[in-house]
Amino acid sequence: PTPYDKKYKYQEGYRHTNWDKLGYISKSIYSVGGFVLGKQTMDLLCVRMWFIDPYEIQFYVSALIAVLLLFGIFRISKAG
Repeated sequence: PTPYDKKYKYQEGYRHTNWDKLGYISKSIYSVGGFVLGKQTMDLLCVRMWFIDPYEIQFYVSALIAVLLLFGIFRISKAG
């Protein structure tokens, strides 16, 4: 619209990851990543998906349970 205030244009800048969340630490990571990977790549990067992926968490939990069960079965069969 014509009277659109430009300060509400949130599409520019940090889009997918809140790089201000941890202050100096996350801003430093953003700066180094921007130098290595490029600013556009860092703007589109979503760090949250690496930590909150339910399928990956399910995989590791089920793998841990399977290993513990196999260890228990091996131990029972060795004792008996």
